[in-house]
Amino acid sequence: MRILKWWSGLFVLGVFSACSGEGSDPSPGDADHTVKTGIEGAIYSYTSDSHYNAYVDLGVNNTSVAVRDHSGTLHQIFVQDVGSLVLFSQLTDGSWISSSLPLHNPESTVLSPSLVWSDGALHAGWMESNETDGLTHFEYAEGIPVSGEGEITWIHTHMETFETSDFSTGLKYATMTVPEGGSPLYACTQGYPDLHVRVASLDGELDFSPLHSDLYQEIGKTSDVTLASEGSLVVMVWEEEWIGMGPGISDNLVFRISHDGGVNWSSPKTIHEGGTSPGGDPSVSISNGDVYLVYQRPVKSGGGEIWAARMVAGDTCFRLFGDFGGSVPGWVGPGWLPNIDAQSGAIAISWEHSNLSYFSKDDHRMGVFVVKNAASSLPTVLELEDTSAPTDDSSLYDLVAHVQLGEDLSFVDVFWVRAEWGQGQQVLLTLYHRNDSLY
Repeated sequence: MRILKWWSGLFVLGVFSACSGEGSDPSPGDADHTVKTGIEGAIYSYTSDSHYNAYVDLGVNNTSVAVRDHSGTLHQIFVQDVGSLVLFSQLTDGSWISSSLPLHNPESTVLSPSLVWSDGALHAGWMESNETDGLTHFEYAEGIPVSGEGEITWIHTHMETFETSDFSTGLKYATMTVPEGGSPLYACTQGYPDLHVRVASLDGELDFSPLHSDLYQEIGKTSDVTLASEGSLVVMVWEEEWIGMGPGISDNLVFRISHDGGVNWSSPKTIHEGGTSPGGDPSVSISNGDVYLVYQRPVKSGGGEIWAARMVAGDTCFRLFGDFGGSVPGWVGPGWLPNIDAQSGAIAISWEHSNLSYFSKDDHRMGVFVVKNAASSLPTVLELEDTSAPTDDSSLYDLVAHVQLGEDLSFVDVFWVRAEWGQGQQVLLTLYHRNDSLY
């Protein structure tokens, strides 16, 4: 194992009369922290005709796919095949076992799984697409662990009140959260090219769904929604295309907040005050009432950039924050599709580290940062090792970043899918996991 470089930086916590996009420049902090890179381990492999299946089978960056239960057992949800949704659980010896989740229709195509731990139970969400009637439904199951060896008792709910007959095409890019003591909330993107974000609970679609902020006179689409909750606090962030805003600022990030488990919601706002908040593909998480957000921005060269922002408890909008080695606060690095997890006042960020365009996947591998004491004036920023896919081998690369912090902040779990092209048009997709130690 290698001990990686580290540095610390100030996360800007200054008090302002109104929110702005940026804080002041960061300054050095405490430095007595290191990281030890774990061993990359394959959990499951299968052959596909497209590397984009990785984003369907594992779920994209906007949701949680891995959790630890009350006993510390690590679980990860994955679409193993058409009509097969499995939960991988890691045993105490480090090996993995799989168990099937109950489906409404085993003949359906399973899409976009999510996994949450809340109120002493596992909560799984996914979509089933039925080719017979052309409809796609949200599905939900609550799982109670009955042993430390991966045995789960599931109770399944079919969300029959939420279907897709009113829109052009099916659901995609789903996300789920479960407020404490409340109903599970689901959101997704639907349609092409007439994209809409739709949001529902177990009781049916929310009254303001499909999402449309009304903050600008002409909105072309809404898409790429993400959800997170802590206790009864729920945050929803999504992307809107505002037509006529000019080059580079048409895609803006908008959010709503609920303080009662998703029953009542605030009015929509852009994440930064000032009229526009350019960005896309957000991922959100909450710790100690502070809301953390990562997202991407395209650049003129054709690549992308990852940015981090935070809204402190009691504030009304987000500020860019964090010294990740760039020249300005909040700039994480080049790449696409960031994912974030917040635990015990710390955050972990993972993303597809790349200097190329979104559709040029050849150099993609997972980048990861961990920030300890994120709410303090001198937090510690740790840079973890990129995953091992070589940047100069176009036949092998890593996709779909997901990260999960240990509750005691002594480790972080990283999940991704490795794509490796073989003969013809076949690609080997392998679900990978790595556990890194934090000191």
